[in-house]
Amino acid sequence: MGLGLILFLQGFFPPLKPHIGFIWACWGFFVFFTIGVYFLAENAAKSTNLHTFSSVVLGVIFVKMVFILMMIVVYKKIANPESLWFVIPFFLIYLVFTIFEVYFMNILGKVKPNKSKTSAVQDEDKRSV
Repeated sequence: MGLGLILFLQGFFPPLKPHIGFIWACWGFFVFFTIGVYFLAENAAKSTNLHTFSSVVLGVIFVKMVFILMMIVVYKKIANPESLWFVIPFFLIYLVFTIFEVYFMNILGKVKPNKSKTSAVQDEDKRSV
C-alpha cells in the first residue's frame, strides 16, 4: 500500500508526470510476475526433488533480469524520454518487489517436501554419503 501511495504521488512530480503510465505498467507487471513466482516457488518447495526449488529461484532471477532490461529498452526506444527520471521509480518498484520476493522465497525454502516419495536425486545423494 505504501508503494502505491508513493507511485500515486510521483504523478504530481513534474519530471515523472510524462512517465506515469510506464510506472503503473511496471507496477502491474511486477504484481503479476510476483504472484506467478509465488505459485511456482510454492510447488517447487513441495517437490521431493531438493534441487527443484534452487532451479526455480535461479530461473526467476534470470527471467526477471531479462524482462526488466527489455522493459527499459523498449520504453526508451518507443517513448524516447528526454531524461532518465523514469528509471528512478522503476528501480524503486523493482527493489520493493525483490525484497518481498526474497522474504516469501525464504519462507517457502523452509517448507519440508512430502517424505512419502523420494526422488532419484535424493536416493542417489543418500547412496553417495
